[in-house]
Amino acid sequence: MVESSAALGASALQTLMRVTIPVLTPAIIGTMLLLFANAFAAYATAYALSGGSANLIAIMVGVFLTGNVFVDENFGAALIVGMIAIILVAFIMRSVLERRTAKWLQ
Repeated sequence: MVESSAALGASALQTLMRVTIPVLTPAIIGTMLLLFANAFAAYATAYALSGGSANLIAIMVGVFLTGNVFVDENFGAALIVGMIAIILVAFIMRSVLERRTAKWLQ
């Protein structure tokens, strides 16, 4: 693509702004969404890093679902549904961006 734009008389800056960045942006954003979804759902990592003392959603779900009789399991289940919804939105956005990237690479 760089050779094609150079053959058509584009400068390096024009190639970067009109070819390289539009082609790479969906793939980079899709990768960031995939990493976000993975980190958001990683209970063990969050618990290990904070020692269970931080009010992170993943840790709160674990607290609500441990079987303690004084906590509300329904609230833990609601947190899980919220987490799944957020992760689904991230994956759907990544799928759309991946299709856009595939269009550029054909």
